[in-house]
Order: sequence, then C-alpha cells, then structure tokens
Amino acid sequence: MEYKKDFKIKPYKVGESGIVEFTDGTTNDLFANEPTCKAYGYKYDKEKGVCRAYTPNRKVSELLTRNDSVKAFGDNIKKGISSNSLAVGNNHKLAQNKNCLLIGTEHEITARITDTSITGGTKGKPINSGEVLHAGGRGDGPNVGQLGTRHLQLAIQGDGATEDLFLLIQGDTTKAEHITLPKNSVSIYELSVSGICVGGASGTVGHYTTKRYTGALSVDRLGDVVHVPEVASTVSNVGTTGTISFVVNTDFQFRIKASEEENVACSWHAAIRIHQHQLTRVQFSH
Repeated sequence: MEYKKDFKIKPYKVGESGIVEFTDGTTNDLFANEPTCKAYGYKYDKEKGVCRAYTPNRKVSELLTRNDSVKAFGDNIKKGISSNSLAVGNNHKLAQNKNCLLIGTEHEITARITDTSITGGTKGKPINSGEVLHAGGRGDGPNVGQLGTRHLQLAIQGDGATEDLFLLIQGDTTKAEHITLPKNSVSIYELSVSGICVGGASGTVGHYTTKRYTGALSVDRLGDVVHVPEVASTVSNVGTTGTISFVVNTDFQFRIKASEEENVACSWHAAIRIHQHQLTRVQFSH
C-alpha cells in the first residue's frame, strides 16, 4: 500500500484483535491518530485509542484476553490491549502499553506509554515512556498521578559536527522524546549529567565533564513552563567537552541541551529525579 498524500505513515499489518499497526518505513508498530486511521478506510476506536480493521466478537475477545501477555495478580485490573506487562495489586488500569510494571493500588498508564514502572504507592500515573515512578497517593482531588517522584534516563551521542544536541529519553532518536510535565504543577528536580569525549578532529578521547543541577519547574494550565534554577555545580572536569543548558517553552516540556565544543564529539548521559505536585481542583496561569 502506498502512502496517502500528506501522511507520513501507512498500514503495516492487522493483528488478531483487528488493530491496525502502521509503519513509517522504519518502525513497524506505530499507532495512528483518528484522521490517519480514517484516511486509510479504517474505523477509529476512541475508547481504546486505536485504529481497527474490525472488532472481534465477544468469544474471540475473551480468547485473546486469556492469551494476552499481561499478568495480573489482584482485583479489578483492566488490561486494555497491553502486552508484556505485569500488574500487582488492585484497581489498576492499562490501555495500549508494552513492557510495563505496576505495583501498588489504583495506578493508571495511558495509551502508548512503554517501558515504564510504577514501583509502589497509590494513584500513580506515568507520563513519559521509560519512566520509573514511585506514586505519592491522593492530592487535592480524586485524580491519579498528582503526586509522586519520577526517575528518567536520557542520552545522546554527538558527532563533532552538530554543536547543539538535545538529550532524549532512553537515548531513543526514533521516538525523540523529551521530559513531559503535567499542567497546573510545580516540581523540584535533581539532575546529574556526564559527558565523555569519544573523538572528533579536535577531541581527545577520555576527556570528560560531570555536573549536578537542582531547580524548580512550574507548569500552568496552558503548558507554559517556567524554570527556576537553584544549583549548578561541576563535580569534575578534564579537558574539552561542552556545556549544558536548559530549554523550556509552552509545550509542557523540559529539554536538556548539550553544546559541544567545535569538532569535539561526546557521549552524553543524564539521570533526573523529579518531585511532582499537581493540582486538579483549581488551575493557574503564569
């Protein structure tokens, strides 16, 4: 099948449950949004957030559920159409997830979040793939995901030619995901960054820098992010590598940028811990 005009993905295969997976020519397990789904003649399932070629009857659905790869130990665990996941506890809800772990009570993982763990507590809700979350329980309202401590790993590999590089979650340049924060929230972060020279015309392999940062992030109801830095310290520095800076905008995201010295190629890694406090009963604007 050819690509439809103005669309960058096309159908790749239809699974046993009728769900259509799409491809961009490189990644073959993508999920389409509603306009893309309909453009190729399929029906969009708004409840599950997936594109369907058909909806299996009840007997087929029950068989697929029994044969899925989500293991559940507890009561009232909704598996959605997830795979390769483990849920322990009560009142959990998955949607369209892969490789996830839930331990505790009343956690929720929304569609397309992958490779994520909730390691305890109650009312946890990861918002980034690759995230490890310790849930903080009930906030000012009944919603899940208001309080908690999030842990993320980011990386990027420099080439000595591109001066400004953004570190990406799990170093995944295909997904190219940055840290997302929830609206109406204030967070404190603790960040460690290391950069090691791997070559380049002016680089010396083994030169390195290690840094620590702390600060606060406020996100209003429209996604405007305000960054208030507190501490920026160099733990150790040998030779020539680059510098670290931060970029925020109006899109709920916190970006970590590495600016390499000219013709110096480095491997960059960051580990961040975010202490999040979100409101749901009221909203605020910057």
